[in-house]
Amino acid sequence: MLDFHRYIDSCGLSGQIPSTFAHLRKLNILWASDNNFTGKIPDFNGSRALNYLSMQGNAFEGPIPSSFSNLISLIYL
Repeated sequence: MLDFHRYIDSCGLSGQIPSTFAHLRKLNILWASDNNFTGKIPDFNGSRALNYLSMQGNAFEGPIPSSFSNLISLIYL
């Protein structure tokens, strides 16, 4: 299985993270900190391989999605 990494820290992005981004099945690492992302945190339902998720320093609204309990490979949040 190929690892799929996305590092988008401090790169000036803003707006909502597209919901389709959360369905990347081979997503292993997502570093999306210190931008100006808004809206709700997406449900990472399809990302069962997700090990590392870092999204602090943004302007998200609402609670952490309950679907995060299904991220069985997550070791860093």
